[in-house]
Amino acid sequence: MTSATYAFARAYELPIRRVIEGPASAAPDADPSAAETTEQGLPYTGDGLLVNSHPDFDGMPNREALRRDRGVAGCEGKGHAVGQTTVCATG
Repeated sequence: MTSATYAFARAYELPIRRVIEGPASAAPDADPSAAETTEQGLPYTGDGLLVNSHPDFDGMPNREALRRDRGVAGCEGKGHAVGQTTVCATG
């Protein structure tokens, strides 16, 4: 989430859900058990582990999940369905 996206969501009272859990040092006073339900430390724009995502991605580093997601999108764009046993080259 960018700072601009965060400001927009706050201005229009839209729900904000943490999707990347940053290191504890990003919010030194934060209670780790409350990190997923509070806005403390937001917007967080760094790297970290995915939370509140799809079960296949939760706990995965955000950069790795992005690479996997791009690979899946590349296969779907070539006529392959997700879950289909097919090797495709992206790019």
